[in-house]
Amino acid sequence: MINDLTLIATKPLMSLAPSVLKIAQLERLDFGLRLEGGELTDNGKLITRFSVVPIQAHRFNNYYLYQADNELRLFLTEGNQDYLIYGAQTTEKLPLALYPSTWQVALTDGLITKFINLTIPSPASE
Repeated sequence: MINDLTLIATKPLMSLAPSVLKIAQLERLDFGLRLEGGELTDNGKLITRFSVVPIQAHRFNNYYLYQADNELRLFLTEGNQDYLIYGAQTTEKLPLALYPSTWQVALTDGLITKFINLTIPSPASE
């Protein structure tokens, strides 16, 4: 159980962009990833069971980015750490673009596209 909620988004940069993000690149990142009945599997291996069924889930480096309701979260398999990185205005599926090499997430929330710079996470020590 997570006692303290930690935001790992640092210095979110906002830019107004009327165009919707193209999400075709997510298919390449998500090959073998499956979300069904609240269970996330990666190439047949169970990663986690969610208490709230996510709207979407994506592979992000060695971690998993998912949206549950209006929250965009990063799940670390080491130590089962789960971090809130963004609270959206809506519970609709957010258009996303992921940039794993620079640890950035771009999303469109309403009419605004936001770029979120993440810190490289380290699992909490037990």
